[in-house]
Amino acid sequence: MVDFTDTLQRAKDKDLKKVGSFELANIDTGLDAFLLRGFTSALQRSESELKIMTALARRELFNPRHHMNVRFVICHGRKPGGKSNS
Repeated sequence: MVDFTDTLQRAKDKDLKKVGSFELANIDTGLDAFLLRGFTSALQRSESELKIMTALARRELFNPRHHMNVRFVICHGRKPGGKSNS
């Protein structure tokens, strides 16, 4: 790659930190529900095994030494032959 700059840094902006806090709360409250069906149906595991796994995952999520970066990709376009904005 040419002229590549790593843009993944910890959020220093207080608004971005707030977004990160909301995302962490979302993952924490929904972790069991996100995994329940696939873990019990597809992997044939028990709910008690899921509880153990999610407890370990939560321990990692709230470890202050780990910083997660999530990339969001936003694509936009317009229909061919549509009106132009210029």
